[in-house]
Amino acid sequence: KSITVNGPTHYAIYAHELFKEFFQANPNFKGTHIIKTGNNKPFYVANLRDKNGTGFSSLISTTGANTLYFPHIVNGGGYTLEMILQNLENFSQNVAVNFFKQDGSPNSLPPEAYTITLAPNGVNKFTTTGKGEINVGWGTAKSSNLEGKITGTAVYDFNNNQVSVSHSSPSTEHGMSAIINNNKRTGLAITNPTDKYAELTLIAIDKIGNEA
Repeated sequence: KSITVNGPTHYAIYAHELFKEFFQANPNFKGTHIIKTGNNKPFYVANLRDKNGTGFSSLISTTGANTLYFPHIVNGGGYTLEMILQNLENFSQNVAVNFFKQDGSPNSLPPEAYTITLAPNGVNKFTTTGKGEINVGWGTAKSSNLEGKITGTAVYDFNNNQVSVSHSSPSTEHGMSAIINNNKRTGLAITNPTDKYAELTLIAIDKIGNEA
């Protein structure tokens, strides 16, 4: 399956919606998503799994960086967002957090102003109000110190069901767990933060190596 993600934009979809015929023929699928760029443009991915819309789990882990990219941000419509940031250095850092709409334009989430001060090796966090209609997009957290590294997690709460999603690292290829059955669905959120489009190829591979 090939898609084009213009920059800077956000794209989110369930795997079974991308590969409808394959998953209809294979209703109990376990395997891997492989996502490759065809024009050598790095992108960011978050991988989520839900249980019939009642509970979510995160399928990502990552390391520290100066700028963190969160490919999927949700607030409102029953969702609140808690952002937890950790300083990996022995000096303090000021971190600017910015949110963007799916089309890449600035996105204001209440309480809107997010400049976080992290003590040496410290942790800080904030929580959105969750007010208003559902608001989906992506976000960044950037240290003012170019030599500083931070790490972070976004925690979504929907009707007291929480899921944490770490930031993503840039790459021209990502591989992620995939599962589709009567109870669980895997979804992908892709962010292209550049001003250039990215041509992506998405491949579903089952647990014995067969390609969708």
